[in-house]
Amino acid sequence: MYQDLENEIIETFNNTIWNELDSILEQIIDNDFEDIEINNYTITCSKEKVHQLQANICVSIEFADNEIELMYESGINNGTELNDYTINSKHSLTDVERHYDVVIDVIVDYDRMDLLGVNYSKRKVEILLNNNKQELLSLVKNQNYDNYVTGGGTNKTNKYYKDKHEELNNKGLYFKYITETHTVMADFS
Repeated sequence: MYQDLENEIIETFNNTIWNELDSILEQIIDNDFEDIEINNYTITCSKEKVHQLQANICVSIEFADNEIELMYESGINNGTELNDYTINSKHSLTDVERHYDVVIDVIVDYDRMDLLGVNYSKRKVEILLNNNKQELLSLVKNQNYDNYVTGGGTNKTNKYYKDKHEELNNKGLYFKYITETHTVMADFS
């Protein structure tokens, strides 16, 4: 991606502009994406936190009635890498929608139980679910929070999550989570 950016800037502007921008981009990354002004370039950076260990960073570089936007991903897995860019575009890379599924309920999965040939009494599985519903919803909430904070569940929470599901499956209860999709604009600040 970086090579594509270099080629397009040289083609659109010239080699001198690329050399200046390349040097500026190094400084921006080394300075943890702080806003700066260098010579005729005004650089603003905005971050969108994905989770505790990863962020998307939009770098806007303005000079002589031109604007270049760069979208970086910075995180524990891949370090800092360029994911996208625009040159003099009318559309900002930060104007994106994010879709999140939120668990709103847990219900008995009768279809799966029938498929697996589980012999069950509707009354028994409904009581079993009702007695465990709040714990299951809390478990999903904690697991999702752990994924958000650490970028992935810890062995302890993953094991507890899996063990609780297996415990209920062994008692004859199979269930599924009902989710609701929420759409929000990306929050670069």
